[in-house]
Amino acid sequence: MTSHYEKVVHGIICPLNSTSQELSYEDHNLWLLDDRLAFYTYFNSDKRMNSQVGGETTSTDRPDITLLDVSLGFQSEDANQPITIVEFKRPKRDNYTFADNPISQVRSYVEQFRGAREAVKFDGTPLRTISADTPFTCHIVADITDSLISVMRQLGQFSQRAGTSSYYWWDANYKIFIEISSFREVLNSAKARNQAFFKHLGID
Repeated sequence: MTSHYEKVVHGIICPLNSTSQELSYEDHNLWLLDDRLAFYTYFNSDKRMNSQVGGETTSTDRPDITLLDVSLGFQSEDANQPITIVEFKRPKRDNYTFADNPISQVRSYVEQFRGAREAVKFDGTPLRTISADTPFTCHIVADITDSLISVMRQLGQFSQRAGTSSYYWWDANYKIFIEISSFREVLNSAKARNQAFFKHLGID
């Protein structure tokens, strides 16, 4: 039942066990998390790490969503293009520990990508290089419970966005920007962004 709740939230944002090669823009709702995610042309949803990176990794970890390739005016061979990782957690979960938490989880994913030095497409063809300086953005969608707040205090220096229940931190040691928001906060933010846009266009 625990994984069921996570999969429901995940499925609302993006179909599970898929890549951007199989989906059109209308098939996912990545814009709910961040409008800028519309610029990514290659992403994986619920795919094993060993199908996303080059080299000899045997990792069977399955990041929820990884967005690897920026397109349009941003496309280049630059290894310093950002990579985005999205991780979902069960709503109301309140049993996080120093050893089991989403912050350590996304750090592990980043280290695996950097260790592989290359991201690949679903068919194994090279997609992009990854260097020690490649920046990562990690969106964690999880209710802000007491145990999660405790872990945030132990592992980083998170700041709360004014007027929200969203927290963020630039993890300089790992070169990761981490943002943690509840699914309700994600929806409220998306609604606010689009209401302002519609009002500007005179169709509010």
